[in-house]
Amino acid sequence: MKQGEAIGAAVFGGLCAGVALMWFLYGTPASITGPEAWPLAFSALIGGLGAALIVGALFRIRQQEPGWLLAVLGVFADIVAVAVAGFAFNVALDANQLARDALEDQQIGTAWQLIGNRATGSTGKQYALGVLLKPAGADLRNIELGCDRAMGDNMGGIDPTTLCDGSVDLSGLTVVPVGEGQQSRTISLSNFEGAQFDDANLADIMVLGSNLREADLSLATMNHVVFSHVSFFEARIDATWSRANFHNVDFTGVDLFRVNFGADARFSGAINVSGATFCHDEECVEGLSDKFWTIGWYWSDNPPKAALADDEDLSAQLRLLTACKYHDGSRVRVVRPNTCAPNP
Repeated sequence: MKQGEAIGAAVFGGLCAGVALMWFLYGTPASITGPEAWPLAFSALIGGLGAALIVGALFRIRQQEPGWLLAVLGVFADIVAVAVAGFAFNVALDANQLARDALEDQQIGTAWQLIGNRATGSTGKQYALGVLLKPAGADLRNIELGCDRAMGDNMGGIDPTTLCDGSVDLSGLTVVPVGEGQQSRTISLSNFEGAQFDDANLADIMVLGSNLREADLSLATMNHVVFSHVSFFEARIDATWSRANFHNVDFTGVDLFRVNFGADARFSGAINVSGATFCHDEECVEGLSDKFWTIGWYWSDNPPKAALADDEDLSAQLRLLTACKYHDGSRVRVVRPNTCAPNP
């Protein structure tokens, strides 16, 4: 084999070896053109250059050309240089990762400060919530981003009949899908009353035991979301839903004719539709599964609304809902009591 051919083969082998080593140590990059790929490129360069120098030196040794002793020393020097370069490169990568981790920790700390500071109003809240929900498996509890209401006269509590003032603007909030096999994010025991989620794009989130009363989800996109024990009381939720799950949800006063739940929506538990509007100006709700109608219920003094009395299919579906009589002994207005009867 000629020297040129040997060097070419060595360069190719060195490139492959360098890439394979970095691939083994750091995994597959997210993008072959992104910043995650530069360790592979650097290691391939070092591997190819080192292989070329070593093979060239070996040919000089074999042919005992002038300076072959220096070539021997050069081989060892090349090996040491490649090893040192690889070690330095590994140290640089670790330092870079530590710096990124420190920056992420700082961002998370700042986000919690913004979320917890009521004095800042809506300033930075959308960014802060996006930072906290970015990691897969994030678990947020007791988030308080609800509006302010006047205090009532009875026992110093909040008066729900007063206007929702100072709503938090979370418009355009984006939470991207998690990777395959990763856990969804969770928000639990939180208050988003009156919050503005219009044009939001949310994916892979579970909302548990939380309040979205009078929230605005206009033109939002919801993909693979779960709502369990959540109140949408008089909320505007004309969002686009995909793979959504609703369990024990309150849709009191919601214009359901505006909502496109999608054919793959799932309903379970009990769905409160008291005062909800199913039809308006010849526009009616569509695509709700049979399960929705059989587990749906309402307070008999606040039945759902359907303006089109001649829609026989909708009328038949409404008759599947269960009417419940409200009395002073009912624990709370949104919880389905045991004393209910099918709609006559």
